Amino acid sequence: MDLLDLLAVQGILKSLLQHHSSKASILRRSAFFMVQLSHPFMTTGKTIALTRRTEIKLKFILKQALTTKTK
Repeated sequence: MDLLDLLAVQGILKSLLQHHSSKASILRRSAFFMVQLSHPFMTTGKTIALTRRTEIKLKFILKQALTTKTK
């Protein structure tokens, strides 16, 4: 995940915040956690695995929030 991906996630979170403040708060915390773990100096296998797992969870939460928004 590179800087552009993180900026895209940040943009999505900002737009969700306007409509779903409680859900966006959870997403924002997840994104912050993912950014902290993906720091370039933290390259152990465990950190990479945890970052990927967090990224998958963030994508799932985003999908759920967007599905809820369209209903």
